[in-house]
Amino acid sequence: MIVVLDRHVTAGGVVNKAALQRLIDSTIQKHALLGHGSEVAWALWLAIQFEVDIAARTAELITMMEDDVVALLALDALARHLIPAYALDLTRWQTLTSLPGALNDEHWLLSYEANLKGWLPCPDVVGHPFFGVLTANGISFYDPGRRLSDFTGAAATVPGGWLPLNYS
Repeated sequence: MIVVLDRHVTAGGVVNKAALQRLIDSTIQKHALLGHGSEVAWALWLAIQFEVDIAARTAELITMMEDDVVALLALDALARHLIPAYALDLTRWQTLTSLPGALNDEHWLLSYEANLKGWLPCPDVVGHPFFGVLTANGISFYDPGRRLSDFTGAAATVPGGWLPLNYS
């Protein structure tokens, strides 16, 4: 990966990181308030992939969501220092992971993975008949080390059309 000032060069193309940061922040700000977990998750994934910082006020909106994938991606971004530590209020997610039976309800993924990664504790994991076995065998559903190595084709010509020279 070659990084030049605020631009990320990949597969022969250039991604303007300042513009990408504005896109990520505006997407999260709009969709977090509406509870659109998929859109927020994709925006967080972009931030992680391109190592783009997330503004503090944007991060505050993320913590209002009870979406396990959003929470895991936000915790990953926090661990990578892409989100200011003071901006994420982890109280809601910590409450979900520390509830008795947390692994048997709708937030099992957050409870299990956040505990496994050391991001948030879930006391029920060790004694749980199913998740204890998964932990003992190193089973994970989210791999923060997995990254896209190449965006081949990302800079290719758009089929049937063209992009103006000032497109960035």
